[in-house]
Amino acid sequence: MFKRLILLVAVVLSVGKVHAAAPLTTWESDSVSAALAGVWSEYFVKRGAVGDDSSKNAYLAGLKAALAAADSSAAYSSGLESGVLVNSRLQQIEKMGQMKIDRTKFVEEIDKILSGAPAQYTAANGNEYMEQMMYRRSYRGDEVLMSEAMMDSVAGISGIVKTPNGVYVQTLTEGNGNFPKADSSVKLMYTGKLPGGKIFDGTRDMPETMSLTRVIPGFREGLMHMKPGGTYRMWIPSNLAYGSIGVPGTIPGNCALQFDVDFRAFFNE
Repeated sequence: MFKRLILLVAVVLSVGKVHAAAPLTTWESDSVSAALAGVWSEYFVKRGAVGDDSSKNAYLAGLKAALAAADSSAAYSSGLESGVLVNSRLQQIEKMGQMKIDRTKFVEEIDKILSGAPAQYTAANGNEYMEQMMYRRSYRGDEVLMSEAMMDSVAGISGIVKTPNGVYVQTLTEGNGNFPKADSSVKLMYTGKLPGGKIFDGTRDMPETMSLTRVIPGFREGLMHMKPGGTYRMWIPSNLAYGSIGVPGTIPGNCALQFDVDFRAFFNE
């Protein structure tokens, strides 16, 4: 397609000295538009072959928006072009790292950089962080493999509850009363284990009282499916625990966790 465009430009330049452009007649304008659409027809067929009418209409809407931007300021058009290219790269990174990148936060940081304000990362340390992040998310050591096997196995336990975000909760002894809320304080005893069974944390001889606003998201979500006086076991996926970073020296990155909980009471603020 672009080769044809180059040939078309060559033909135009070969006609000799360029004079001031005369306005096109209506039929000439229509013909030029139609001819160029034909020149690029293979490109549009390939990119716009999205299967159904709604997808085709969405493709055309995006195309129209880009063409309309061509009549705006040069800076806006340049920003739009950069946005399309950068978004394509962000989508590649999301696929490689199996993650979702917050576009709003991304633009906020770009605004700081263009304004000369201190940004969270420089080019050097930003690149270093992303290299480490991508490695952690692709690393599949023993604990990661055991995490996946553990979460797969507990999914089939009879009577187990799966929370909206993927925490599994098993009732060992049923409690009584209401469930705590996301901002409740809870009194409990617990033992935290890695997939291999190693204990990494827990209460000792006495119950502890803690606010659910200050615990990892998976622990909070699991507790919201427990009643006082009961005993429970829950399994938390790594993204609701300590993520790809983990806790150095204690919890590996990308590691799912198991907690045994003796739930005593809760208090609402």
